[in-house]
Amino acid sequence: MKKVMCICVVLSIMVSVSAGATDKPLLYWHATEDNPDNIIFRMTVRPKIGWNILSAGTFSASNIDAYVQHAVNQWTLYGMPIDKVSFTSANIVVQAGKHSVLKPLTQASFKPGTAGHTERENNGDGYFEKDWEYNSQIKPGYTSNFTRIFILFDTASGTQLYGDETIYKNVILHEVGHALGWHGHSANTTDIMHAQSKSVYTLTSRDVNHVRQIKGY
Repeated sequence: MKKVMCICVVLSIMVSVSAGATDKPLLYWHATEDNPDNIIFRMTVRPKIGWNILSAGTFSASNIDAYVQHAVNQWTLYGMPIDKVSFTSANIVVQAGKHSVLKPLTQASFKPGTAGHTERENNGDGYFEKDWEYNSQIKPGYTSNFTRIFILFDTASGTQLYGDETIYKNVILHEVGHALGWHGHSANTTDIMHAQSKSVYTLTSRDVNHVRQIKGY
């Protein structure tokens, strides 16, 4: 889940190459915020993302499509390939619209200012697969092969969150990171997976390496 602030940062990326999920210890651990149980998720099927706008007079369809495509391009570029498909064929479904429309579809209590929220299958818990190890610490590993992403146009009171839709380019990229396996957030403010959104639209090595090391498809 993410709230938004605007910070402009230019990032260069050096992404290390990791094999698929094995019993080897994890090389990276960047989900140090909002993750008290030290959980990590992974998808074991190829991600397929589709979107739908549920509220008229809110988002531009062309913009949402472009922002989803940007997320696909970014994660695919750095070793986490995603297919963009129709909404009904997707296992990562993006639903955009008003708070009043999206709230009944989720068990979440959207915090004030929330622009995006991700829910995994099995009531958000996913399915336990096995424990991973990082620096001699156990990190519980779960799978989730179906995820819903909610993109909010306004607050509970009906106040529009952002006049400029461009910020959602960052929000959707962030939420797709949760769908791919990020639980919690990065402590580094320059990462897409930091809890506070920024006007940064490219992934960092920390964003990618945290989930790519256990890629299951």
